[in-house]
Amino acid sequence: MIVAAVGLYLLEPYLGERKVAKMNRIIRLAALFLGFSVLGFTLLSVSFRGVCWIGGHSQMEAIWGVTTSVILGLAVGAEALLTWKSRESQLDRPHARHHSGIPWS
Repeated sequence: MIVAAVGLYLLEPYLGERKVAKMNRIIRLAALFLGFSVLGFTLLSVSFRGVCWIGGHSQMEAIWGVTTSVILGLAVGAEALLTWKSRESQLDRPHARHHSGIPWS
């Protein structure tokens, strides 16, 4: 990600400011997705390994545990990224800053 950001900095005179800003946003969102996915995978993998270590398991359960950690890790990354973008857009709008989301509040 750092290499991409440096590359965009070097290409800015040729691409234009708007394209570089858009590409920077894409790189930032990709980095957030990757970070959240790795964090989700790590936490799920550790929890599944703990359950397997305590309870014992067969080889098939170990394969399912790894597969589930990868799939749910990606799901955690996507959900965290969407939540991050939602809160970021709410902070950009001053009228939505103090709204709790409850219709009667």
